[in-house]
Amino acid sequence: MEKRKPIGLILAGGEAIRFGGGKCEALLREKSLIQWVYEALKPFTSEIWLSVKKKKNFGLAVAQIIEDKMPGAGPAVAVRQILEELDEDKILLVSSCDQPLLQKELLKGLLSMFDKSCEIAVFKTETGKILPFPGLFRASLKRIRAHSLKDFLKGSKALVIEATIWRKWDPQGLSFYNINYREDLEKLEDGRYQK
Repeated sequence: MEKRKPIGLILAGGEAIRFGGGKCEALLREKSLIQWVYEALKPFTSEIWLSVKKKKNFGLAVAQIIEDKMPGAGPAVAVRQILEELDEDKILLVSSCDQPLLQKELLKGLLSMFDKSCEIAVFKTETGKILPFPGLFRASLKRIRAHSLKDFLKGSKALVIEATIWRKWDPQGLSFYNINYREDLEKLEDGRYQK
């Protein structure tokens, strides 16, 4: 386990086309989606940064706001851009702005398993699907010209946490619930969400 806290990074630069725009500011129980993510990451990070399409802090007390140099290129490119700004020994705890159900036990477990031998830590479902967020990314990954999140896993010292482990921290997998469509948000609001 790393002794120092990572920098929190919230990815908020997507187009949100499927959602109809304005996803970060959409409200869930009177709080914006990005606020839910911010509050979940805050206890586990030294500071929080935002990766955005246009410079905006969404009313959050963040240390840095970084505009995507290549908007629409995807989360891997945004993460790589941020890694390039960091010293080799720095670590990012990354989540997207549309994961309002991040569980503290899952974040604690993720951090407890990440040590100096790891460059990246992500999760995997029972069917083998990689769940990159929340995830840990060490700045040494900047050497990889990643265009997709899988590119980071190739040629790096990766920790892939199996479902048999992470389900002990988050039995329902709530942390991985993404709000992609307005209906996803409505399901949460009226209690119809089932994992």
